[in-house]
Amino acid sequence: MTLPKDAEEHFDSLAQEFESHGFALDTTLEAAAKDAGLLSRIQSAYDKGNLEEGKDLIRSTLERHVESEIKERREKVASLKEEAKELHDQAKTMQDFLQQTLAVPSAGGSLARPLGQNVSAFRRFLGLSKLNFSKRVDGISRPSLRKMENGTGGHQTSMVESIAGEFGISPRLLFLSASELEALAEDCPLRTPANHASAYVHDRVEQGKRMDQEMMKAITHALEEKYEHLTSRGARAGGVIGWAEGLPGGPAKGAGAVNRRLKAAVVGAHRGHQLAKSELGLSASDDGFEPMISG
Repeated sequence: MTLPKDAEEHFDSLAQEFESHGFALDTTLEAAAKDAGLLSRIQSAYDKGNLEEGKDLIRSTLERHVESEIKERREKVASLKEEAKELHDQAKTMQDFLQQTLAVPSAGGSLARPLGQNVSAFRRFLGLSKLNFSKRVDGISRPSLRKMENGTGGHQTSMVESIAGEFGISPRLLFLSASELEALAEDCPLRTPANHASAYVHDRVEQGKRMDQEMMKAITHALEEKYEHLTSRGARAGGVIGWAEGLPGGPAKGAGAVNRRLKAAVVGAHRGHQLAKSELGLSASDDGFEPMISG
């Protein structure tokens, strides 16, 4: 059906008005009129010379076309919002994965305390003074080590990576905190060891002895005697760090506190063992840590 020239001119005039307001029509009069079901009525009005009626019908055609466009674009916006939400959720999941599995967090703020405590416990476990420890690790001086252990240092990611690289453990292990231990404890398949090494730890604590190198070694031996697969460097370091952090809550003294710390040592060792295997490519039976604590 061919529409009269007057109808096309009226449509073109309205289309220019739309374009002057920044909205370009992407349709023809015939197509829009068909969609609106007004094609035959427009044809009849112009054939009979009812130009005003024809103009009104064309306006109605455009009104319906624009309403359809508005609905379509709103549906597209809603779809894009949903897609954006999915992308945001995926990004968060990826970020969480990086944070929990791959990334080394920046030291400082709430991470400064566990970092300092863990580095200090690990250093004492190795039987190294601050001076000797700093000599072993590239890029860390005795003053910077002291600040790190005191929790007063600034951004120390490079130093953390240097420490971890020198001793063959995961950098993530040095940020293990009491709150993380508590969360990990729910999924840890291992229980507190009951053997002569753990009995020695109980006895030393009851005597009011501080955690010296011998006690820290006893903690790792308690784990090794019961869990032969936790003999990687990461597991040994994790056991000491777990004990140093301990699990929160409960009385500060007594057998209950010792058992909670031993449980924290188990969780820390298990976490260190997992990280060692996933990040450092160590086998489950790697015991390369032994030469570093035997001298």
